[in-house]
Amino acid sequence: MNKVLDSIVSGRVTNLGYCEPIEEIGGFYDSSQPEDTREAWLKLRCDFEKHRLEVEEKFIPFMEREKNAIPDREAMISSLVNENFVMKDELNLQRSLVNSLRKQVQFLLFQRRPQPHFFESEEPYLDHSSRTSSEERLNLKL
Repeated sequence: MNKVLDSIVSGRVTNLGYCEPIEEIGGFYDSSQPEDTREAWLKLRCDFEKHRLEVEEKFIPFMEREKNAIPDREAMISSLVNENFVMKDELNLQRSLVNSLRKQVQFLLFQRRPQPHFFESEEPYLDHSSRTSSEERLNLKL
């Protein structure tokens, strides 16, 4: 393989394993060929060019339309990205609001729970002071 590549690079191209000489492989149009072969070659070449032009005529408007649609797509993508950031910020705000509401409900439930009176002595007073300090701590967290 290296020998073939080196010969191609240096300009000494040989047959490379084909059974016909290089001139016949590379150049189909030759003056020594019969007239009907040249006509068949020209007809084949004309048919190929005709089909190529038909495909290009169908393909070029599509390419132009797609090329013109690129700025619209970029604008749509940038607006979607901006909308995504706005939605992300709104979700974070809603999450913080839900957490705040949860803490407030928790505080209200804690504040309004029924207080058991085990002793009739001064301990309810101590319990009341500890309860108010815990309420103050919860208020500070909110």
